[in-house]
Amino acid sequence: MSRSGYCNSKWHITLTLNTDGVCVFKTSNAGSLWPVYLTVNEVSLAEVRYCLKYSIIWALWFQSKKPPIQAFFEPLMKQLQPFYDKGLVIETAEGKHRCKARLVLLTRDLPARALVLCMKHHNGKHACCNCYNSGVTIGDDHLHRFWPYDSAAEARSHQSLMADITEAVNHKTSVLFLDSCSALIKLTL
Repeated sequence: MSRSGYCNSKWHITLTLNTDGVCVFKTSNAGSLWPVYLTVNEVSLAEVRYCLKYSIIWALWFQSKKPPIQAFFEPLMKQLQPFYDKGLVIETAEGKHRCKARLVLLTRDLPARALVLCMKHHNGKHACCNCYNSGVTIGDDHLHRFWPYDSAAEARSHQSLMADITEAVNHKTSVLFLDSCSALIKLTL
């Protein structure tokens, strides 16, 4: 496999950020545990990549409430930025090398996605991350929503997403599917 772009050096690595809440006890109000850990994507085998030995445990949250996710992730973004900008000099048998790290992926379930990205839940109006289709509700209670294919639906772009985030932050209100600005955006790549 050839490397290109950011990964043109064998000394540069990419990271996946993993998080999700899990109930520790049978009753959900007794508390949940939210681990936040990073894995190095260049560790070749998926079975090994997610072993504790190769994971970077960044934080564990244990409370009866969900973590204040933005305040929770903001320090992580600040800590990761220097690894992307300047890297870390490591010494090997081949000499000294500058190793840089870049966060490229976030894994989570749909409820955690909404919490981490400051957006509406997966069944909310305008909850599609790819387009501005508002979806269609079904059932008497209108709790279920689906998004039929619509070739005329306006696609979301980076520019439109940034405009929506700016509006939500400036007016302190929800804009379509966004409630605020995710701390992940503070990682400038």
